[in-house]
Amino acid sequence: MIFCYGTRAAKGRTIETPIKCPNCEGEHPMVLLPYHRYAHLMWVPMFPLGKEFIWACTNCQAGYDTSQIPVPAEVRRKVKLRWWTFLGLILIAVFILSAQINGLVENSGTRSFLHNPVVGDIYEVNYSDSQYSFMKVMAMDSDSVYFCEHEYYT
Repeated sequence: MIFCYGTRAAKGRTIETPIKCPNCEGEHPMVLLPYHRYAHLMWVPMFPLGKEFIWACTNCQAGYDTSQIPVPAEVRRKVKLRWWTFLGLILIAVFILSAQINGLVENSGTRSFLHNPVVGDIYEVNYSDSQYSFMKVMAMDSDSVYFCEHEYYT
C-alpha cells in the first residue's frame, strides 16, 4: 500500500501593518503574509507544525524574510492556528470513539439478551469446537427457563 505523506503550507489572512518598506521607503503599508505549515497523510492535514511569515510591500512588491524584518509580537499573536490543520487527528478520534460506542452498544445488547430472556428468543449452543445447535425459549417461571432443543447439529 502506498502512503503519501509530507508537509505543506497554506496561506492565512493578509495583515496590513504600519511598517514602511526598506526598499521604496514610501508611505504605503507593508503586508504580512502568514503561512500555516502542517503535516499531511494522503493530503489530509494531520497536525500543525508552526507558522511562517513573509513581508511584502504594496507599492514596489518587494518581499522580505522575517530575518530581515522581525515580526512584532502583537502581530504574531493575531495569527491563530487553523482548526482544519487538526482534521486528521479529529477524524482518527471520531473513528476510535465510534468504534468504542459501537462496542458498548453491542455488548449492552448481548447482556440484556442473556440476562433478560423472553419467550421466543433463540440461542446458539456450542457443544464442541465443531458442533453447534439452537435452543428456543418456550416458557418461563419465576426461577426457571424452559428451552426446546433443535434436533439437528452441525
